[in-house]
Amino acid sequence: MKITAVGMLRGQEIKATAINPSKWYGKVYLIAVEDSFDPTYFAVEADSQDDAIDIFVESGQAPTSVTIDVDGSEGHDYAFKFDADDESSRKQFLDLGPIPEGVAFAVTLSNKIILSTAEAYRFLQTPSVTDNGTYYDDDHVFVYGDDQSGWKCRYYGDGVLETGMCPALYHEMLYSDVDLVEEN
Repeated sequence: MKITAVGMLRGQEIKATAINPSKWYGKVYLIAVEDSFDPTYFAVEADSQDDAIDIFVESGQAPTSVTIDVDGSEGHDYAFKFDADDESSRKQFLDLGPIPEGVAFAVTLSNKIILSTAEAYRFLQTPSVTDNGTYYDDDHVFVYGDDQSGWKCRYYGDGVLETGMCPALYHEMLYSDVDLVEEN
């Protein structure tokens, strides 16, 4: 069932692909992936902005510009950096290779050690991580909607009234035995 969320952002009508309609009682956040001149929009039902990003990244619908293929070449571009005086981290990662004392280092997602003295060290990016441990790049991901009410929109598509439905009413329609008629 394909549902499109339609609402306003900065005075412009936005049409967004609904990732999980009716999954959080109608509280919707707008996710914008702005990696080109024409952003891609997604509507995600969630309890908070952080949850919305996690659901979006793990949905399988996030563009490849957002997701990180740890086993691919991207695994070398993202890393977690550690200070030179972080002795416990140095000991934790010694099985990956020698790490001189007193030298800052990074561990890439593909489990390679890169010392701060290496040229590649300054090009490494720190990935974001969902609560379930999925890595992603949030450089071009923006979330709109406040934690009280989310993003104001209406759902259109399969099984929805021609005039659209507010997300909360859509949720109620799916999970009740009563046929709903929306009032204007």
